[in-house]
Amino acid sequence: ENIVKVLLKAEDEALEMVDSYFHNTTRKSPYISPQAVKKYTFDLVSYIHYSLQSDDLSYYTAAVEKIMYCKEIQQMEAILKEYCQELIHSIHNQVNMRSPIVQNVLDFIHAHYDQGVSLKTLGQQFHVNAIYLGQLFQKEVGVVFSEYLNRYRLEKAKELLKTTHYRAGEIGKKVGYSDTTYFYKQFR
Repeated sequence: ENIVKVLLKAEDEALEMVDSYFHNTTRKSPYISPQAVKKYTFDLVSYIHYSLQSDDLSYYTAAVEKIMYCKEIQQMEAILKEYCQELIHSIHNQVNMRSPIVQNVLDFIHAHYDQGVSLKTLGQQFHVNAIYLGQLFQKEVGVVFSEYLNRYRLEKAKELLKTTHYRAGEIGKKVGYSDTTYFYKQFR
């Protein structure tokens, strides 16, 4: 989970985490087979890809293909680092290409997803027409506002389910769903 958060911030710390991951894996089990490391590496690449919810499969499929033909642990580490480096570069480019208003909206969503966030309230907050904001958001982020907000809230709900003892209905309220039935429907 931490590596995904670091990647989303487009930080090179992710590469240090890869070093640490491989160092710990081979140190704990000096006789670990390359096949086992291949499976762990594949699982990690898949986890990163699905956590980022990227529609672009090119980096993912290239990394998976390289891992499949890999025979040495050092090669797998290099492939994982290259994959993370490509993602960092891609995320950095996406952030730089966004207009300041969309970046402000994303920052606001990430900070206030648990509140009544809507295009109307964001339009008022940032002094922009809600319809225009929705169109701009979809153009730059690649998904409609409501889908992005739902995905983000559901990811936060998953984190809470893993790390707390709250019931599902309580978690739904904590991540911004006032209607628990709607939350259950979204969470399936």
